[in-house]
Amino acid sequence: MNPKLFAAIATGSVLLMVGCSSPSSLQGEAPTAQRETPAQTSSKAAGKSEIVNIISAQLSSEKITLDRDKVDAGPVSFEIRNGSSEPLDVILLKTDLPASQIPLKEGKVDTTNGDVKQVGQLVTSPMPANGDETIVRTLEPGNYLMMVYHPGKIDMAMTRQIIVQPTRM
Repeated sequence: MNPKLFAAIATGSVLLMVGCSSPSSLQGEAPTAQRETPAQTSSKAAGKSEIVNIISAQLSSEKITLDRDKVDAGPVSFEIRNGSSEPLDVILLKTDLPASQIPLKEGKVDTTNGDVKQVGQLVTSPMPANGDETIVRTLEPGNYLMMVYHPGKIDMAMTRQIIVQPTRM
């Protein structure tokens, strides 16, 4: 073999080995990688490149507790936990109306006048006691209401407002 070619291959191999190693891997430790947020993991698992906003909702028979009530526009994941001992229904509405003015008709939200648009609901309705479910929706900027109620009692629903802000660049 040509001595110059051999020297070039050997030098390249050494440089490759040095470039691929870090001080931690030289000491027998695995290199530390930057951890992904749950939102990044969720969006990768779904085959999406955008980051999903996550709102964690804890439900009880008396109240709705959200870990936050403002998110950026785009994909939003509502991770809902029914901590009550009773089944509960959950719907998500886009509206500028206050909760007390949501129109109801025949035990449901009346969306015929255009002031209210239902944008999400549970797959398993009602959610069983101590159940978990996730609702994922792409939301535009605006005001939203999460309504939680005992089946057949929407007129006694608990509500929480959620504000979706324009995406920050």
